[in-house]
Amino acid sequence: MEVRKPAKFLLIIAILFYLLSAVMLYKGYDKMTNYSNPEYSFMTTHNAYVGGDAYNYIINGNYATGFFVLSGSFLITGTLFCGFYRFSGQFPCAETGNADQSKVKEEPAQEPVSSES
Repeated sequence: MEVRKPAKFLLIIAILFYLLSAVMLYKGYDKMTNYSNPEYSFMTTHNAYVGGDAYNYIINGNYATGFFVLSGSFLITGTLFCGFYRFSGQFPCAETGNADQSKVKEEPAQEPVSSES
């Protein structure tokens, strides 16, 4: 039986999804913690959309929730691609999935018992 080597692109896609997850996690954390809405218009605002502070906190909370959901989705998708890569034949940190079969002892075949006496 011929063993197929896994496609490296599965691992590359998994790493890409993990990086996207980290970026979305940072963006959500930034929306949640970095807010400034100064009184004067010549000062720069950060994560401020409307005039009221409470409205801006609600908007930033919704943005942060969306980014955290995206981060979790990318993390799950990256893990799925790691699983696809592993079960396609090779994984850099573990043995192949057929390692346990070498420990199974083969029993000798039994001869059929005849009913004639």
